[in-house]
Amino acid sequence: MLYDQLIIRIQKDSRGSYQVRVIHDDLIPEGGIIENEPIDLEEVAKIRNIYDQMVKRLREQQPLRQTTTSEHNSQLWEIARELQAYPLGDTQADLSEMHRLCEDFLAHWKIPASRLLSAVDYSAMLEIGRSMSKIFPGASKDILLQSLARAQTATPERGLCVLIEVEATVQEVLDLPWEMLIIEEDEDTASASFLVFERNVVLIRQIRNLGTSRPIEIARPLASQIFVVQSIHSAPIYAQLFKDALMPLHADQPLDAWWSTEPDTLRVMRERLARYNPQLVQLVCHGRRSPGSEMTRSDMLLTYVESEKTITHRVSAHDLLQVLQAAPALQVVLLTVCDSGRGNGQVTPTPQSSDGPRTVSVSNIAHELVRGGVPMVIAMQEKISQAAAAEFSRVFYQYLQEGAPIERALAEARSALHPSRWGMAWTVPVVYRGHEQPEQLAWYQRLAERIEAAVFAPRQGKILQSWIIYFAVVMGVASSLRLPWPSRLSPDIQLLQTVGRIWLMLGLITPLFIALLLRAERRQITNPPERKLTWWAHLGGSTLGYFLGGAAMALVTPLIYLIGEFIPAPVWWLVLGAIICGSVLLGVVTARSQARMVRGNLYLYPRHYSASTWLLIAGLMIFFGGLLTEAIIPTMIPSLFELGGPSGLGFGVAGVILILFRGMQLVTKYQDDIPA
Repeated sequence: MLYDQLIIRIQKDSRGSYQVRVIHDDLIPEGGIIENEPIDLEEVAKIRNIYDQMVKRLREQQPLRQTTTSEHNSQLWEIARELQAYPLGDTQADLSEMHRLCEDFLAHWKIPASRLLSAVDYSAMLEIGRSMSKIFPGASKDILLQSLARAQTATPERGLCVLIEVEATVQEVLDLPWEMLIIEEDEDTASASFLVFERNVVLIRQIRNLGTSRPIEIARPLASQIFVVQSIHSAPIYAQLFKDALMPLHADQPLDAWWSTEPDTLRVMRERLARYNPQLVQLVCHGRRSPGSEMTRSDMLLTYVESEKTITHRVSAHDLLQVLQAAPALQVVLLTVCDSGRGNGQVTPTPQSSDGPRTVSVSNIAHELVRGGVPMVIAMQEKISQAAAAEFSRVFYQYLQEGAPIERALAEARSALHPSRWGMAWTVPVVYRGHEQPEQLAWYQRLAERIEAAVFAPRQGKILQSWIIYFAVVMGVASSLRLPWPSRLSPDIQLLQTVGRIWLMLGLITPLFIALLLRAERRQITNPPERKLTWWAHLGGSTLGYFLGGAAMALVTPLIYLIGEFIPAPVWWLVLGAIICGSVLLGVVTARSQARMVRGNLYLYPRHYSASTWLLIAGLMIFFGGLLTEAIIPTMIPSLFELGGPSGLGFGVAGVILILFRGMQLVTKYQDDIPA
């Protein structure tokens, strides 16, 4: 089935109000039409407030509904057990009693499900739908209806893909419940037709000049990976529910080829993605929102294993992106995670800035994954029942398995969550898609991505600890051996100082060079405050990476003395070249990593990305580099060399680094982990 495309583009005018432009290549002239009536920020805040209140009421009623459903199911099971235990007989009385039990069972079975929406909830839905319709008060509403009619009356029938496309400066508009837009209402019967419940209509969100856009083509059999995470101290996730729903659609594959419930989520995910290279990844886990100063951050609750103990910890979209890079064929990520598709900002005015009025930028896990390069992300903008999530997944996979386009699979999966049974669950799934064509990365960017994925891989911290301990032990043993058998070598202090000075001088220039090298990434950012912070993130990250890379590689160089052979000067210049190259490469990796973190911390921690932060990092690098070059090398190394060789220095430095690393790890656990 082919899909027409209707683009609803929203941007801000000179007065700070929202301006709507509707684009349909076949129905309206090139460039689209612009609504004459702009939308005020207060109207957007009002719509979101009504939706939040409706969600709150529904959650308050949910325990009562679950109790009623549980009692009904208990009655069914009681009758079923009586049928199973009834003794077989050939008398008329036996047949009559069994007939009575069967009728009783069917009578309970056919009891219609209780309405999951009270009259108040339904009126709130109508109010939200009417408010959303106000965004299209004139010609744009007519174009929307014409597009829908054209798609439904075409021969053969076509679908309609509605794209809500916004500028980066107004992305808070994506946080509105667009799925509840009413296109037709019957006031006599108090009923309405919602846009996404029209046949073959799919609604997708995207931000201009953000992410990667390419056709979604899911091959058959499905190349998918599904991860179910049981977090500690949270409501259980009924993995069997999802397994039963999805197993028939993967019948041609063994269970362990597409399904995983193992702990240590990120490690397992990385290994399976690298092994199977799927096109579709689904993550089923709990989400949690944490309050910030102006925003709240949504994270996923995943697990890791330490000392045979499973621990739950918070994982951000940035952390998940590092793992998803292991699957180059990835096209779609399905996040069955509560609040993963809901913005973290408040749709309220903020203080005036030099650029005029602005609003808090909205960000969420789905948005960040799209921004990081995932072509399409399906997420949940509110809490959703596990039964509804399993049903949505089942229908979605079913249509993909049948060869339907991704738009058809999304439309049918949402339609399966009908209000008569699932309440407002049909409003919860949201779809984000990238806008730009795939970026052609330069060779150094591709290399940096591979190194970044390896450095930030799960358990790399433990591997780093192991190597530091290994080097420390080797240096310590070698030092003790030097006591009875002193080395005849003497360190070339002048050469070591020259190496340190060259590294330090290049450290003042290289970060600026790296930041200029990454300017193409900053050009894609249309939000001026974010672009400015990204510049400082590139500069500060490259300085930090260069400093850490040089320090780490310098730690290894004393091992050369342990060989007990004379190392000629040309070899030392090769060592210097390796230190410089390693420092620059780690600088590029750290700069890109820090720039990704800007997106999530834009309004939470803006001071982390500023000139003062960069000056602090650069000052520390100059101080410690100068201290090492001008004080430690000429004064301490000769005496240490006489006692036990430079390995003693390496042993001490390694021990200090190990203690600091362990301390940072404990602080991170205290902040992010939920102990079992």
